[in-house]
Amino acid sequence: MNKRHIHSELLAALEQGREMVQLSFSGGHALFALAADGLTMALDDRGALWSIEKRKSLTEAATGALSQVAQGRGSSVATFAVPELSGEPFLVVHHTPPPTMLICGGGHIAQPLAVMAGMLDFKVVVIDDRPYFASRERFPNAREVICAPFVEALQSLTIAAHTYAVIVTRGHRHDAVCLRVLLSTSAAYIGMIGSRRRVNEMKEMLAAEGVPREQLAALHAPIGLAIGAETPAEIATSIMAEVVKVKNLTSRQGGSGLRGVAGDLEVLRAIVNAGVGTPLALTTIVNTWGSAPRQAGAQMLVYADGRTVGTIGGGCAESEVRNLALQAMQSEKTLFHTVDMTGSAHEDEGMACGGKMLVHIAPV
Repeated sequence: MNKRHIHSELLAALEQGREMVQLSFSGGHALFALAADGLTMALDDRGALWSIEKRKSLTEAATGALSQVAQGRGSSVATFAVPELSGEPFLVVHHTPPPTMLICGGGHIAQPLAVMAGMLDFKVVVIDDRPYFASRERFPNAREVICAPFVEALQSLTIAAHTYAVIVTRGHRHDAVCLRVLLSTSAAYIGMIGSRRRVNEMKEMLAAEGVPREQLAALHAPIGLAIGAETPAEIATSIMAEVVKVKNLTSRQGGSGLRGVAGDLEVLRAIVNAGVGTPLALTTIVNTWGSAPRQAGAQMLVYADGRTVGTIGGGCAESEVRNLALQAMQSEKTLFHTVDMTGSAHEDEGMACGGKMLVHIAPV
């Protein structure tokens, strides 16, 4: 199995909504499916060389590395060593599927919200029970547009921990219908439009029906960040900003605190679609210290002619890594490199971050 087949399988899994763990090491890659009881090896391009005992050692080491990092920083990228398998360190990345933006209601706010969510790499699903409002003409780039009663549509979907649900229907009755269903799911975010008075009345009504107060407390309503939004596009901006805040920040910072890094589908697609024999190198941020432009898990793909897909922060730091990636293609060797953005040279180039980042660079 070649290295790029691993990336093809990873891309397919993420597009199917599965969480995966990828290992990279000198000379190979391995791919695991994330299960409730740890890691289950799904693919391995050097499996013929590994005994059952060595596979077990690798799985346990990867699981332990992810657990320690998640407890310490909330990021799911780590390095670890298994001397009996390789003299070089392993890189482990917990990939989560791209988030889903579930929009209940296809009205005037839903249109700009769907566009913005698509720009931010969300899979967009729109629900409305009116054919005119649930149409491809209104939402040409949505992954799915469902014209059906709200309860029926919601019950037909898998609403998981990477789902962000926004309720912007045409009336209180429909809002309540959607909220009843969504509050019983594991959605990372549930937001509902409406005035404070209307929201409080809705909460009291649902509490009287037996909905636990702790579930109601998790509702983001009135929806969106308080930026004085008035137009549909401004309201959509405030909603999208709140969703991104919940998605990206830790639980202590007011976010969801979900583990994992979202798989960069643009980078993965570029690897999969590259012609046979096309030299490529994949760069991944492993760790950061101080202020850095991107965090652990960010990836950039480098072509032999210097073109790139994705970004690890831009500027002279990214240029430094790109040059090393070009060298890695020539030598066919994997390396780790620390980019120091605290020096005067970086300040002269306008890099005000003042931090450091450890980057994994590997031919693919």
